[in-house]
Amino acid sequence: PELADNKPEDLEAVIQRPVDEIDASELFGEVAVRRYPWLLSCTAERYAKLLQTYSDHLALRPDVRERLVRRIEELIGSLGGTIDRPYVTVLYVAQRR
Repeated sequence: PELADNKPEDLEAVIQRPVDEIDASELFGEVAVRRYPWLLSCTAERYAKLLQTYSDHLALRPDVRERLVRRIEELIGSLGGTIDRPYVTVLYVAQRR
């Protein structure tokens, strides 16, 4: 429940923020944005370890975090033992003025 209130930011807004900052600096020309989507395939154990690096999970009480991680591992195990985690790497390119 502690994580349910944390709404993820809109991906496009997150990607646009550096563009706005680069534009505001007036040090560069037009910014080109390139997106490279990829998947991280994880076993239940690997995904559990990954979750424990996220700041919102680290902020949980240890007993709550352990219970959450254990249940997620069980769920992934019941779904075949692996999960694909989507990511997007973003590259910003601009010519210096």
